[in-house]
Amino acid sequence: MRAFIILLILCFSLQLRADYLIAYRNTTLKKKPQSSANPVIGGAVKEGDILELLDSAKQTNGYYHVQLMGTSIDGYIYRSLVRRESGDIPGFLNAGGTLEVTVVDVGAGLGCIIKTPGDQYIIYDGGNGNMVHTFLKSIYPVGRDIAYVIASHTDSDHWGAIKEIAEDYKVKKSLITSYRPDGLPGTVSDGILELKKDGGMQDLAKVSIAPGTVIYQEGDLRLRYLSGFGKRDDRFAKELGNEASKLRNAASIVLRLEYADKAILFTGDIVGLEECKKSKCDCDYKCISSEKYLIDSLSGFLEANVIIAPHHGARNASCPDFIEKVNPDYVIFSAGDKHKHPHDLTANNYLAAGVPLKNIFRTDIGAIPEDTDTNLCNNEWVGTNEDRTDDDGSFDDHIKIQITSEGRLLVGYLE
Repeated sequence: MRAFIILLILCFSLQLRADYLIAYRNTTLKKKPQSSANPVIGGAVKEGDILELLDSAKQTNGYYHVQLMGTSIDGYIYRSLVRRESGDIPGFLNAGGTLEVTVVDVGAGLGCIIKTPGDQYIIYDGGNGNMVHTFLKSIYPVGRDIAYVIASHTDSDHWGAIKEIAEDYKVKKSLITSYRPDGLPGTVSDGILELKKDGGMQDLAKVSIAPGTVIYQEGDLRLRYLSGFGKRDDRFAKELGNEASKLRNAASIVLRLEYADKAILFTGDIVGLEECKKSKCDCDYKCISSEKYLIDSLSGFLEANVIIAPHHGARNASCPDFIEKVNPDYVIFSAGDKHKHPHDLTANNYLAAGVPLKNIFRTDIGAIPEDTDTNLCNNEWVGTNEDRTDDDGSFDDHIKIQITSEGRLLVGYLE
């Protein structure tokens, strides 16, 4: 049994991939991106040293802004003195005081495991099926505490593993919305019963939390509640044609995770656009529903370095004004092939906002068929930031986000 557990841990060993630099020869870092600048004090670089790329790897006058691996020293180095590599960054992942978020590949759904710098665990959504539970058990012994479980809304593809997690772990606090105009499915009602057994459950149908409230804090880390709805909102109902599926999506709990001057935005399945039904997708991109609410009421909290894209990248979310307010460096689509997520329209909205292609990640790219839908907005986005396939020809991987105590951010696939 012990050997099997060790094997599981090895199988899920964390191998983040990113671009980094290796020094060709001994040199010194510059204070500014110019040849006349004085060297950085203590910024000596030896041949073979690893340099982490800063400022989204942009060059200024041919200089990269870098941080010397294992130190707090940063400065500028000219491009001819280094070679750029892509892959696992040696020695980076074991840094103390690191926040880790794993967006688990659950197929069509969303499930996130947050490990705080203090080794506490927080779950945001339980995914589709039991993969979040399986992954959690491989890295965290059964029977221990889970600091927080948050279920964004009442769709089953966000509740899949919550019942099993509540059975196998002691959930100290939980936050849900049980709002569902068409009745709760068994996956959700069973999960709610298990969370109630542990106590500490808050249901937005019965309690009110002020937008912007910090619901969990640990040192420099803050988990901030932005929005969520526990009952029908007449404004949304009018905009969304009173459709039950859209209303429960719009009710999603939105959280902002803040650490070391960086932020990650968790958005569930919030709604922000009318579904485009024109063949050329030349539609009105005016923000509506929960995304408009966030822009109008909480724009000061929306900016984030990483966004877990609303509704898996569906075409009825991620309106341009919302993207502008978030201003993300990285976008993650938690999506399966089943619904052709992310939709082409949505991914292109992020690209148009200036998010680099290499900074867009997805848990699944599927075996994309030839899309012949007359409504081009229904088509799945085929772009990807890395040519990687599983044995079945699909692009399937968990995605890891790391933020160190010094504020260094790394996003990559797990292998």
